[in-house]
Amino acid sequence: MWTATAVVLLLPLAGCVAPAPTPAPTRVAAPTVTTAPDELAATTTVLDRGGEDGPVLCLGLVGESYPPTCDGPQVVGWDWTTVAGEQAASGVRWGVFDVVGTWDGQALTLTRSPTLAVDSTAAVDPDPVSSLPPADPAKAPQADRALTDYVEGTTSDGGILSAVESAGRLHITVVFDDGALQREADERYGSDVVVVVVVSAMKPV
Repeated sequence: MWTATAVVLLLPLAGCVAPAPTPAPTRVAAPTVTTAPDELAATTTVLDRGGEDGPVLCLGLVGESYPPTCDGPQVVGWDWTTVAGEQAASGVRWGVFDVVGTWDGQALTLTRSPTLAVDSTAAVDPDPVSSLPPADPAKAPQADRALTDYVEGTTSDGGILSAVESAGRLHITVVFDDGALQREADERYGSDVVVVVVVSAMKPV
């Protein structure tokens, strides 16, 4: 089991004119684990610390140290002898690669030989939520409750990489979602409160 890299911004949501009563936080069940029956493609940093888990996909934030640090799901079938262009320091190997495989909700199993990424900037995940107009201020209590629920009640089993407030909404970034997690959020908190974004680095082939 891998541990997701959660980056959580615990700030009041913008636009709230006056304090409103907030329901007591509830421990929500872990979100639906979304698998992908078909191949997914990713341009991402692959990092290997030399431990038992082997190489992982850095789909969340990558620490700007040397060597870099990150956490993420395991990549099954990786063989450093079949790739070129990686870097190494202090027992850590890493590089930005184009990978293709199947996702079972926990790990990416390679189905094609990985190649060194031609454009490493493709691994950067843009934030489409920040370009949206501000959310309805009346929904601030629901968004506050959702943030607390997700932070306290979810686990990495759902593939959650981060939970942050953006443009007055709770922005959940996941490894992969076919719409199930967004439907769960809409049913629990109302529409346009929790925005689930499929990490742009992982797309159906």
